[in-house]
Parts: sequence; structure tokens; C-alpha cells
Amino acid sequence: MKQSEVNMLYDPKNIPIQPTEEAIKFDFYSYLPVPASATPAEYNFFGYALGGTVTGTSTRATRLWTNMTKANEIPAPYRFLLKEFALDVSPAVATIKNGNFIDDKYNILENGYFGLEVGSKSYQEGRVKYLPEMSRYQGATALATTATTTTIQRDVWALVGRTYEVSPAMLLPYGINFRFTVKYDTAPTVSATVMFGVIMRGILVRPAQ
Repeated sequence: MKQSEVNMLYDPKNIPIQPTEEAIKFDFYSYLPVPASATPAEYNFFGYALGGTVTGTSTRATRLWTNMTKANEIPAPYRFLLKEFALDVSPAVATIKNGNFIDDKYNILENGYFGLEVGSKSYQEGRVKYLPEMSRYQGATALATTATTTTIQRDVWALVGRTYEVSPAMLLPYGINFRFTVKYDTAPTVSATVMFGVIMRGILVRPAQ
């Protein structure tokens, strides 16, 4: 990658809006399954596109899984100003009923580490638990019967990490390859398949309608 491209990545001033363009708040997202058996120790998000195959499965990629129209790249002629990261850990219904999802969620979030590579260089990295988890199940009543266990489960269930802010905001123009990976020294253990997603939040510059 040329130095001029590196400078462009980190300078929000390099995202001029032309009269024929518009800028909107936008999220790019990508999900992968965490299976209960033969669980991988590495997950490469944004590595498949709509209409393709979800990585590690035979499932056709619909908008349930991703809204990327090109794998590992912002599609032309768009530019994306990346401002935040977030995670979503969605359980199997059975694990909500039996309470195992709390353990599954902890195993996914506690021990992993993430990295964002643009071109051949690393630009963001850290522990998975640094990223906010966008649980849609906060406030659900724990199924345990003892007062002590119920209190602990409620506390864990409502635990949401702080917003992971990319500062300064990072410009991802089309035509530059990027990879977002989550890795584990030991693959996480889950009781049933979990959908694990990464959300990139920011500003999308696109041709005006």
C-alpha cells in the first residue's frame, strides 16, 4: 500500500462530498456460525458476499447473514468512514430455554482477540471483550431457582461492553482489501450453534439518488 493511501485511511478530511454524492449513517455487518462441534478457532468476517456461501457452511448468504456485496472490500464507487465496531452474539432458542446461552456467550466473548488488517498492515487489534456486545436479550429472567444464581445470571445477561471507537475515524475506500478476524488460542465451547456477528458503524458516501 502506498503512503498516500495510508494517509487517506486515517484522515477524515479526505472524504469530500461531491454535488452528485450523499453521505448517510450506515452499518456493514457479517455473521458466522459458531458450531457446537468441530468449532473453529478463527473467524474471518466480511469474507463472503450476498448470494455467495457463508464461510464454513453450505448456506447461501442472504441479508440475514451480511449486507456486503463484495467480499473483503467496500464496493465501488462507495467510500466508508469507519467510526465504531460492535458485536452481536445470537443464541439458539434451546439455549435460551435451558439457560446455557449465558455460558456460551461468555466463552465467545471472554477469550478471543480481534484484528483489522487493511492491505498488508494491521490497523486495529485487541481483546474481543473490548468490543460492545449488542445483546437483544437483556432483561430476560434467568431460569435458575436459587436467589444467588438468579442474581448472578441477571448481572451477566445485562453485561454490555463499552463502545469501541475508532479514533480518528478510518476511511475505507473501494478497491482496498480489508480483513476482520477473531481468533482464539483454544476454540470456544458452545452448547448449540450460535450466530456470531461483527458490525462496522460509520458514514457511507455513495452516489446521490
